[in-house]
Amino acid sequence: MNEAPLARYDATLRGLARKDRLRTLSPRAGLDFSSNDYLGLAASKRLGDAVAAAIAQGTPVGATGSRLLRGNAPEHEALEADAAAFFRADRALFFGSGYIANFALLTALPQKGDLLVLDELAHASMHEGARAGRAEFKLAVHNDVDAFEDAITRWRAEGGTGRVWIVVESLYSMDGDRAPMEDLVALADRHEAFIVVDEAHATGVWGPDGRGLAAAFEGRDNIVALHTCGKALGAAGALVTGPELLCDYLVNRCRPFIYSTAPSPLMAVAAREAIAMLSDEPQRRAQLQERVAFAGRQLAERCGVAPSGSQIQPFVIGDNGRPGGGGGAAGAQFRHSRHSSADRPRGHIAPAHFADAECRRGRHFGHGRGALRGVGGGMTKRIVITGTDTGIGKTVFSAGLACLLDGFYWKPVQSGLDEETDSQVVERLAGLPPGRVLPEVYRLKEPLSPHRSAELDGVAIDAAELSLPDLPGPLVIEGAGGLMVPLNRRTKFIDIFAQWRVPVILCARTKLGTINHTLLSIEALRARSIPLIGIAFIGDEVADTQRTIVEFSGVRQLGRLPLLDPLTSENLREAMIAGFDLTAIAGGE
Repeated sequence: MNEAPLARYDATLRGLARKDRLRTLSPRAGLDFSSNDYLGLAASKRLGDAVAAAIAQGTPVGATGSRLLRGNAPEHEALEADAAAFFRADRALFFGSGYIANFALLTALPQKGDLLVLDELAHASMHEGARAGRAEFKLAVHNDVDAFEDAITRWRAEGGTGRVWIVVESLYSMDGDRAPMEDLVALADRHEAFIVVDEAHATGVWGPDGRGLAAAFEGRDNIVALHTCGKALGAAGALVTGPELLCDYLVNRCRPFIYSTAPSPLMAVAAREAIAMLSDEPQRRAQLQERVAFAGRQLAERCGVAPSGSQIQPFVIGDNGRPGGGGGAAGAQFRHSRHSSADRPRGHIAPAHFADAECRRGRHFGHGRGALRGVGGGMTKRIVITGTDTGIGKTVFSAGLACLLDGFYWKPVQSGLDEETDSQVVERLAGLPPGRVLPEVYRLKEPLSPHRSAELDGVAIDAAELSLPDLPGPLVIEGAGGLMVPLNRRTKFIDIFAQWRVPVILCARTKLGTINHTLLSIEALRARSIPLIGIAFIGDEVADTQRTIVEFSGVRQLGRLPLLDPLTSENLREAMIAGFDLTAIAGGE
């Protein structure tokens, strides 16, 4: 081979990073304005009790095999019977996930010579199923019934003789708008076509008793619906509902169903209980719809944003790089679930922060302490601030970040006590409430490498003592010096960061020498698989140096903090807000 085995994958990831599209996994944090648990059933006592009772009665965790072998449990059949009755379909079939269910039915039911016409914004699983299946497929303009009809008419005129399949979502997962189901059904009837409708985001929320937006048409011979169990129903898996004959065909000819281990019987128990709750507890849907209406009013009044009318609210924030920049549009969305109108998102999507934020195109954050609340996707609860070497300005940057996050600050190891300590600097500049600056684990007298300063103080730094605190808000953690600074004769700071697996912001100078130091630091972080949010430059603008580092590393520049004179709390806040891509810092995405 002419290239290293992993080189092409590394190049792809670097390309994504340059476009600000590299994804990372982050732990859950803050209020939930992003999940699909619309009714709050996932952690409900009733669902938990149902699963616990099933376990007590001997229901196994695993299905142990495919449904056609030993995997067909009575819990699966009970769920399918109840689901068919609830959704008023001939039959229901339980799959392991909505993605697999969509892929499975679109690769199994449409035959060679048939035509699939997909809404261009239909879920990725539908597009993948269409590409992998035997039928021809075409895309139609989103929610444009005439476009669907034109595609069918042209196909027939070109000699198409098979069956037509119209493929849509009833409530679109990114835009929050609804399909024109009545018009689409009329179109299907005119052309003797089938409709495959993904009710994933409507099931449990909309329609009579939460039966979905296609509820009026279920039970017809030409309707196949998908109802996911992992969204409003709070469990996992998905149900395909439709004519008995088509479900029998899937059991016999659908490879993802035949060759997959069946879903857990316990998930079948949970989904069955959730369906019962839809009828028994209608107040959950009513409360959600009240919150949808409340949020819609707030968005219209404060941000001039048209409400979607559903629990999914899209928002265009600018390009894929810095918000408000030129180029293509980037979207954000937030989802209403079980919160009260007093709750404010502080950890997922910027536009969700509709009550406290200054609403402007491109930037949705305030100007004081806590201004980063709600900015970005998947807010990281803990962020490590490290540097290419010492004396860069990590402490000042950390103070500004802790202020904007309205979080906590912690420098676990402090060496040098003659002047103001770093924790004292942060306490003075960040203006955090009492108790938000955590005490150091080790306070060492001499301003030397921690390992040497500890030896002079007659102590040894025990890495086991540096465990992460569990706090109710974001935590900014500042290291001492650079990544390779020793804590003791065996352990360096980078070793601790690798154990923590906490995302890192790398602070770098802008002056001569920073290219080498920064690129080496980035290589060290990548070698340990430590997630890197981006680079914070500190100092005067040196555009060529900054651009070179970004180009060679593929790591995004979060912004630049100038040297402030005078260095005051107010100046620091304003410089942080003006100089940094706050959405990238908050979300790491």
